[in-house]
Order: sequence, then structure tokens, then C-alpha cells
Amino acid sequence: MDRAAESQAVYGLPLTLRSRLRQMPPLKEEGLWPAQIKAIGNLEKSLAENRPRALIQMATGSGKTFTAVTSIYRMIKFGGARRVLFLVDRANLGRQTLKEFQQYVSPYSPYKFTEEYIVQQPELRRRLVELYKTTEQTIDVVSKDEVLVSAFSAEALENAKKTVISFERFIKEHKDEITALQILYSRPYKARLRFEEIKALAQLIEKPPYSWKIDRLWEAYAALEKSKVKGASAPHILTDLVSLVRFAIHQDNELVPFPEKVNVNFNAWMAQQEINRRGMGLPTLTDEQRRWLEMIRDHIAANLSIEAGDFDYAPFAQQGGLGKVHQVFGDELNKIIEELNGVLAA
Repeated sequence: MDRAAESQAVYGLPLTLRSRLRQMPPLKEEGLWPAQIKAIGNLEKSLAENRPRALIQMATGSGKTFTAVTSIYRMIKFGGARRVLFLVDRANLGRQTLKEFQQYVSPYSPYKFTEEYIVQQPELRRRLVELYKTTEQTIDVVSKDEVLVSAFSAEALENAKKTVISFERFIKEHKDEITALQILYSRPYKARLRFEEIKALAQLIEKPPYSWKIDRLWEAYAALEKSKVKGASAPHILTDLVSLVRFAIHQDNELVPFPEKVNVNFNAWMAQQEINRRGMGLPTLTDEQRRWLEMIRDHIAANLSIEAGDFDYAPFAQQGGLGKVHQVFGDELNKIIEELNGVLAA
């Protein structure tokens, strides 16, 4: 029995993708907007009628990614599609799309998308393989360990010192060549630092001859200046490299994870907003406004900035996207975005 016949025998599915698409169950419309319902229905109809070159054009904030994820889920689950390729033109959009897949809960089962099907990001998969190769180790679970000393050895301290000196020398030597360093050296900043620029810096220092990981640099500073370093044992994200550079060039007196610094700036900004609003006789921020502002804060902590197009992706899309955030803040939205982009990453 061939694979297609076996599939039909086991699952009761028609033999071809097109015939399966013709027998798709009705779309569960709860939680979908009319434009999303129409887009999914028309796409499935086009594919079932052997018109595969379909184009869906939707406005910003209308939930395009969620629409695509819903369509993909139905084509896999009910249409028997085996692979779907989702292409984006920017790396940060790829990360946001991956989050959308990870957070999608099926209306046809109690599971999330990634609990039923494999969602892979090629760049991430390659990076995980590389990390596995560099960190693979044999763990002895039989022999009993004996703690001889609970401090950095002289050799470890010397290696940490060499790492820090090399890193700071690299920064000084390349401060006029690498965009991220040019921006971080200028105070006040002449331009806003972009995620792509800090990512390019991270990729450069991770390659030979440097081979510096953010965690390794953080640990080196912790070994030498423990009282000034926070979060040494915690996992770090790409934007933590901003904190490392600022500490290395003595702009900051403490080495603090970037999201923590963003949160401190956010709390100060929120307190000032309340003072300003009371002085102007305006109502205090609502709980809904606070929730949106906290989501914006978290996005900036991970991506350095936020733009209008980012509201099309998780976690904003699930809350209504750009249309909803405009409704929540009205004419204040553009001013708030501009202020938070300038204040939180400062």
C-alpha cells in the first residue's frame, strides 16, 4: 500500500490535497474578525479550485499573521498538508511570527500549534546545533564531588581579565567602524540604535578570532567586579550586549541586564506621566492602557525599539493589533511611542 492510500485507510482522508481542501470542515469564526473570516474562506476556496497563486491583501493592524497561522493550521490538520514555508523579509519579523505560532491555541483541540506540529526557524535551528557542539560535555553522576574552594581560581581570574581587556580594546579600535559602537559612543545618541545593528555586532564578536558570547563576557566582568555586576548566572538576551558595551566604555557604573534597565526607565516614565496628567487635569491611565504600555516596554527590552508595524505581531495582535492600540490611546499614541523609544533604551 502506498503512503497516500495508507493515509486514506488510516485517517479516512481523500487521496489528493485538492480533494481534501474541498472537504474542509466549517471555519470556527469565534475570535476572528470579518476580514479574517473572508480571507481564510476565499483562500481555501481558491486552493480547492486549483488556483494556488492567491494573494491576500489586508490593512495594517488587521491581524495578517494570525490569519495566516489559522489558515496554515487548517491546511495541515484537515487538508493533510505536510510542509508550509513561511517567508519574511526581516529577522525580527521571523522571531515575531514564530511567537505567533507558539501562542496560537487551536479552536479544534485543547493544544497549541507547536504542541501538535513542528514549527522550525532555520536560523534558530542552526544556532542551537552550533551551541550544542560548543557546550557538549560528559557529566559524571556516579563519583561524589568534594568542594575544595568556592572562589574563582587564579587561572580563572586571569582568563577573565584577558577577556575583559580584549573586549574593551576591540571596542576602542572599532568604535568608528561599527554602527552599533558609533551610536553607543555618542552621548546624547545621534541616532536610535536598531536591533539589526546590535545583532550585527553580536555576530561579529561571536566569530573567531574573538568567539565572545554575551554570557561569557558577563561572567568575566562578574569575576573581576562582582559588586557591580547583576544577573551573572541568569540567561541573557541579545540586547544585553548594549549593557555590556555601556559598562565597558564606563557610561554605566553597574552592569545590569538590559530589560532591568528598561524597566527602571519605564517606572520613572510612568511616575512622571501621572504627575503630568494630574497637573493638566487629565484622568489617570486606565488598567487597559497600563497593560498595553507594559507590552510595549517588554517589546523594547527585547528589540530596542517599537514601530507601528510591530503591532501586527504577537503579543499585540491577539489584543487587537494596531487598530486596538489606536483606540486605546487615540491621538496620544504616536507621541507615546516616540517617547518610549527615546526614554526606555536610553
